[in-house]
Amino acid sequence: LIDKDFYKYRKQGIVEKMITAVMEISTYRQRVTVFSIYNPEPLDFYILSSLMQSSGNSATRMRQMRLAITWGHARVAKEFIFSRKEYKFQTDELNKLLLFSIIKQRTAFVKLLIDYGANVRKFVTQSHLTRLY
Repeated sequence: LIDKDFYKYRKQGIVEKMITAVMEISTYRQRVTVFSIYNPEPLDFYILSSLMQSSGNSATRMRQMRLAITWGHARVAKEFIFSRKEYKFQTDELNKLLLFSIIKQRTAFVKLLIDYGANVRKFVTQSHLTRLY
């Protein structure tokens, strides 16, 4: 079946197009991440890990954290965001992430954010409680 499909696609020129695309992609090696299919982690873990490789400003870090919270991978956030010493979240950023984690019911992130420096006493305000209610 594979041989039959390969020759069918080769006749249509698709194989050559795919090879050309792979060659073009390989010129951007710093943007390519390769993972073994035999690793025990789910595919979304590797996709998220790849997305976390890029460094960036405050907005980038916030997008990465929101993505990690949405996908529920606290370990990725800890390894790729909180382990970097070049960026420290501001109090208001931690509060936004804490609120987002609570809304998404991600207790691992709530614990991670508190360990990282989120202050629950300053977080618990009337506006936050109203929003959560």
